[in-house]
Amino acid sequence: MENYNFRIVNLYGLKGRSYVSFYMNGKRFREYNGNNLQLKIYPNRSKSIKEKVRLLKRLMLELMKAIEEENYPVISDQPICRAKLISNKKTITYPTQILLDNAIQRKLHADLSYYYKKNLKAAYLHFTSFLTKEEPIEDIRSLKQERIQEFLDRYASSGANYMNRRREIGVLFSSINLTTGLNLNFLIHTPTMKRKAKLHRIYEREQLLEIFHFLKQKHPNLYLCCIICYGCFQRPHQEIRNLAASNFKKDCSEIHLSGDENKSGRVRTVYIPDFVKIELHERIKKLTRMAEYFYRKKSCFQPKLFSYAMATAKR
Repeated sequence: MENYNFRIVNLYGLKGRSYVSFYMNGKRFREYNGNNLQLKIYPNRSKSIKEKVRLLKRLMLELMKAIEEENYPVISDQPICRAKLISNKKTITYPTQILLDNAIQRKLHADLSYYYKKNLKAAYLHFTSFLTKEEPIEDIRSLKQERIQEFLDRYASSGANYMNRRREIGVLFSSINLTTGLNLNFLIHTPTMKRKAKLHRIYEREQLLEIFHFLKQKHPNLYLCCIICYGCFQRPHQEIRNLAASNFKKDCSEIHLSGDENKSGRVRTVYIPDFVKIELHERIKKLTRMAEYFYRKKSCFQPKLFSYAMATAKR
């Protein structure tokens, strides 16, 4: 460890901030506490010089140990040295690919939203294809911090894109932590990016009526979706798309949703204004109790129905 030039800097006793200094890859590092080692070592909170010196020495020893195990900054509280991994066949290993496969399968079989699962699966596929041929079969604790950052940098075109991918990868690593008992914290030391909000386009009343008239003539299903969304504040892709005749109560003046039919998970009653009621009344009268109101059969539209319809209408 002589090449790292470890030394304790404690010039002003209890009054000054002391630290452990060392060099790695030509760069100087200063550690004032054990946060990067996931250890509760705080020399600068000491109440005596003797205690402060003892904690500084302990901090230096822990830093030496972490660097020797190629685990600085700490990405796991159960580090494994690559040399030991090759030489000791009895060591328990955690292959990266197997853990990622298990994590995504748990999420896909969980009671989560369609789009959340879709985004997680996309992040999983992109990350596994990004890994080299050796990394999927190596122990996940040997995965380098800079490799995670290199992957995230691919999505730095916008703050929203970067942060979404960062969150999705973090979900997979958190799932691995829960099942293996590891404490992987690859993402703690990755930088964040600020999202930039976009202002929605504002339509005047005359413009809105013109759009509704066009949709009513050219895209009747999309028109019904729009007026329900506009008049009843329903979510189009899940709530409106899956509405059945049985959801409309009191002569089509209310929409009743059970907990599994809306995002909140609670029973929800929505009042239908008169201008929406007029448009819906004739359509609903022709449906059976269990049929979805857009389709006159038991299977509802595909999840991206309104997205595709809106894209077509814009043309």
